[in-house]
Amino acid sequence: MRRLHLLNATLLALLVAGSLWTWSDLPAQIPVHFDWTGAADRYAEATLLQWLLLPLLALAVAGTLYASAWWIERRVEGLNVPNQEAFDALSAPEQRQVAALPLRYLYGLTTGVLLLFGGLQAATYHMAVQGRDTMPAYHSVATGAFLVGTLAATVWLVVAMQRRVNRLAQDNGPSSAGKKEA
Repeated sequence: MRRLHLLNATLLALLVAGSLWTWSDLPAQIPVHFDWTGAADRYAEATLLQWLLLPLLALAVAGTLYASAWWIERRVEGLNVPNQEAFDALSAPEQRQVAALPLRYLYGLTTGVLLLFGGLQAATYHMAVQGRDTMPAYHSVATGAFLVGTLAATVWLVVAMQRRVNRLAQDNGPSSAGKKEA
């Protein structure tokens, strides 16, 4: 997961650095809100703070996802999983094997969120400097891919957690159900 952490840090740094790099090219007004079709429906003055709101929001979302992962790592026994009774009967190391799945999911979701926010910032920049009122088509495609990918990853997570819990419980057999480690 070290590579995933490095990737997420790099994406966040690129989002902030790219935003700072392009800020001086912006016109006086920039689009700040869009309707469901990608058309700008609100504009604001192009201040540095206004331009950095999206990267700051990306940082907040990434921070929330990482904080959730941090909490799961420290409170594995509190994880709510499919087949909870079997999970609760697993040893602490086995529970950590199950908890590795939502951790990978959260870190991967962070990557997707940062890519989505980076694409939104790039699309907003292109709209602003080109004087367009609608998002470029690539942003709609990227948003759709993010939503489909997140749904697929969520289904994978639920199925993988259930399978891992069931496999570990089956490996332990009925005689080891009461051997849970502290």
